[in-house]
Amino acid sequence: MPVEPHCGTGFLSQPPPSQSIPGGAPFRLLFGLPVRSEGPRRTSPGRPNLPRSGPPTPLHSSEAEASSFGSSGPLRPRHCIGIRGRAHKLQGSPGIAMSSFAAQQKLIDDLTTRVTAAEAAAQAAQDTADAITRSADTSWLVMSGAMVFFMQAGFGMLEAGAVSRKNVVNILFKNVLDGAVAAIGFWLIGYGIAFGETAGGFIGTTNFGAVEIFNAGSHLSEGVDGWQFWFFQWTFAGTAATIVSGSVAERTKLEAYIIFSIVLTAFVYPVVVHWVWASGFLSAWGAIPDADGNARPIFAGNDTSNGVIDFAGSGVCHMVGGWCGLIGALTVGPRLDRFDREGKANSMPYYNTTLMALGTFILWFGWYGFNC
Repeated sequence: MPVEPHCGTGFLSQPPPSQSIPGGAPFRLLFGLPVRSEGPRRTSPGRPNLPRSGPPTPLHSSEAEASSFGSSGPLRPRHCIGIRGRAHKLQGSPGIAMSSFAAQQKLIDDLTTRVTAAEAAAQAAQDTADAITRSADTSWLVMSGAMVFFMQAGFGMLEAGAVSRKNVVNILFKNVLDGAVAAIGFWLIGYGIAFGETAGGFIGTTNFGAVEIFNAGSHLSEGVDGWQFWFFQWTFAGTAATIVSGSVAERTKLEAYIIFSIVLTAFVYPVVVHWVWASGFLSAWGAIPDADGNARPIFAGNDTSNGVIDFAGSGVCHMVGGWCGLIGALTVGPRLDRFDREGKANSMPYYNTTLMALGTFILWFGWYGFNC
């Protein structure tokens, strides 16, 4: 029987007791192998106990020698003996188990690191989106406010072209003072009355001098007002005052007009703003809470109330400026020589039609900022 060249499933079949294997001391010394002591060899059940000494067996047995083993079976390579048993023993060893646990722990740590990095990236993306949103809102308000403020130039050109030559400088100076006086009055008093904490839905009582306006730090996440909002509201206050300047043109002293502009931008106009645009009793966002704590306007006091929505300031800004201009015109009366003795209107000289047209187009342009 030929020698089987591959590994099998059992142990190596051994020759009968009469057949010896290399194991004597001379043979081991010849090939540089350690000499083992003589003695019986441990065997598996049913396996013959072979002697350790005897004539050496050739390294390459012939087919006839292999057949002399009889029914002991084919000879398998010695390195295949007990492979499955050793593998089974290795799988259950503590070293292998610890190595497997360390690999699993490393995998968990890697996944945790990746999840943490993904969460950090998502938070960074959200922070970036919030910053972009704030920047876009700020840019929009500043740009729209600049357009509204540019309407001061439109009013100046229109009024300068409509009055007589001798009053051109006076009316232009009044328009410049409207912006400056409105900035001081609205910053010191008006903004607090308009957007401060409400007192019965009628008037604001805090944030005078804009002490609660912030544009940086943790205040951005608290929903507080920024300077861009103050700037936008100031331009509206200045517009309300400038509407009056044309109503009383050529018949009001400069000192009297400055006092009137301060009163209007610091006290009168902000109260109406509080009613409608802030948390006043007319506001669509409500000021006076109902029994459940929900803010409801004074109209019905329940969930059917809608309040006043004045998006572009037709009532808050233009109506206030218009009514103040009407009261001012009735108080100071008409311009000199505007009517004859019989009450008929006289033709009044005007300065420049080009300025009037230019002022009209500037007001037209600024109107888009009003309706932003």
